[in-house]
Amino acid sequence: MEKIRVAEYARRVGVSTNSVYKQIKRGVIPSEKVNGLTYVLIDSEEVTAGLESGVAGGVSECERLLNLVETQAKEIKRLTKQLEKSGRRTEKALRDYLAEYQRALPSKPADKEEEIVVKVKKDRKKKKKKRKN
Repeated sequence: MEKIRVAEYARRVGVSTNSVYKQIKRGVIPSEKVNGLTYVLIDSEEVTAGLESGVAGGVSECERLLNLVETQAKEIKRLTKQLEKSGRRTEKALRDYLAEYQRALPSKPADKEEEIVVKVKKDRKKKKKKRKN
């Protein structure tokens, strides 16, 4: 494995340094810190093969695109897991809320509904009488 600076790796791969740092943080790109500086670890055979084929920077366009696709696939997998986890939490919270709401309901909802209907009808009658007077 060979160590190269983040900026150099970003230039070779064709992405921003911020993108490289984010991928390092997520564990997508192997790296190492030496004296406070972050280095990307790359396979020295890939660099040698790229130089021998005359590719500037040691990485061919095809390799760069393959690396980008691989990185994006890992990111999609990570985001999918995060979304699934979030969905499970939301579903559990909704089930808990529904159970709590059902416990809070009166045990005889039909009786309560009848009381409410009767009360509403009485209120309407009172309002009609007031309008007539």
